[in-house]
Amino acid sequence: MHYAIGFSLFQDIYGKTPPSIPAYIVGSSSVATCDSTRISHDEDFTLFRINFLKVQNHMKKWVDQHRREVDLPVESWAYVKLWPYRQTSLFGAKYHKLAKHFYGPYLILAKISLVAYKLDLPSTSKIHNDFHCSALRPRMGPPPSPFVINHIPPLPHLCNNAPIITPLTIA
Repeated sequence: MHYAIGFSLFQDIYGKTPPSIPAYIVGSSSVATCDSTRISHDEDFTLFRINFLKVQNHMKKWVDQHRREVDLPVESWAYVKLWPYRQTSLFGAKYHKLAKHFYGPYLILAKISLVAYKLDLPSTSKIHNDFHCSALRPRMGPPPSPFVINHIPPLPHLCNNAPIITPLTIA
């Protein structure tokens, strides 16, 4: 079945459902070679399925070692991880080795899906406030004090990939 058109390509081309393959009944052929070939084919196919499931389970085991389940409660605090070497529009620095990776903590406003969260970012931030759970780290301990919340370092401000420079005083 093709996901875009909703039915198989055979149906799209010929206007009817594809013919089904009739089930083969062992011993129905008068030629012994047909029966033995069919039996060996079924055995090979069964062995293929078993081996395929083994490989699939092995690969899943290795992939799951690097996954973590994240369930952040709404109205809790989380740090946001930004990748300066990927998000070049946010960072003007040439060297990213010592750049900050985690910003925050920010309040979690809503859980959008199983893996996406909406954060309460400052109004001056230039990035979207929806994040994947892999970019969030929960804040441990008591909630931050109002002093810390009001003095959260802002996310970088850029315009056309250049930092926005604001003068301290105008002389």
